Amino acid sequence: MTEVRRALVCYRGELLRRAARFDGDAEDLVQDVAERALTSEHTYKAGTNVRAWLHEILANVAADRGRRATCELRALRRMARVSETASHQPSILMRSMEARLAALPKGQRRTLILTAIYGFTCEEVERMHNVRRGTVLSRAARAREALRAA
Repeated sequence: MTEVRRALVCYRGELLRRAARFDGDAEDLVQDVAERALTSEHTYKAGTNVRAWLHEILANVAADRGRRATCELRALRRMARVSETASHQPSILMRSMEARLAALPKGQRRTLILTAIYGFTCEEVERMHNVRRGTVLSRAARAREALRAA
């Protein structure tokens, strides 16, 4: 067992306690920390403070989530404003949105619909389509960016 894997087991409780301060779902946050630590294990310098390295990863993952949540909240507010102003012409707005969604690549369109409209989590979409979490996140981000640009 590598030093990073041992540290994840050893400091799990500590990471959970700190994660609870950042996010309501501490288990999920620590799971993301473990995933990032294991995929970035090659960047860890053996013999250095692995505990501090894990806590730094935790802070970065929590900050990423916070930024993502803020961006999504802003997008929802913009969508609400657009729907209020377009309420006089719902068919035009719907046709425009359908056309923009149809223009997206299949993977991006499917991911965006499952997460934004049906409310599935990234983890659920990951399991449904047997792709990695990073793939789900990048597809959703690219789809949102393409819709924003359109």
